[in-house]
Amino acid sequence: MIGSLPDEVLALRKAAEHVIKLQEKMIVSLHPVSASKTQKLDREKTVVNLYVAGHPIDEIWRASGFRSRSSVFRILNKNGIKQNRGNHSGPIKKRDTK
Repeated sequence: MIGSLPDEVLALRKAAEHVIKLQEKMIVSLHPVSASKTQKLDREKTVVNLYVAGHPIDEIWRASGFRSRSSVFRILNKNGIKQNRGNHSGPIKKRDTK
């Protein structure tokens, strides 16, 4: 039993070295993110967080800096946020005029 201990230690060291080499390769393959992309992601994250916190769409729209309310809805849809619109589900459709 004692004689097999160094073999097991050697196997564990090799496995640990292999994992470290794989992690180093993963870090090298990451692409840098531009400042404008970071700002865009931060703004989208802010919109989602405000909506989840229960703030009204108009308040989110003013805080986000978008030019239209539809941009707020676009961000929410893009991130898979279910919108609470009362009796309506999804976008509100045009009414039929008779």
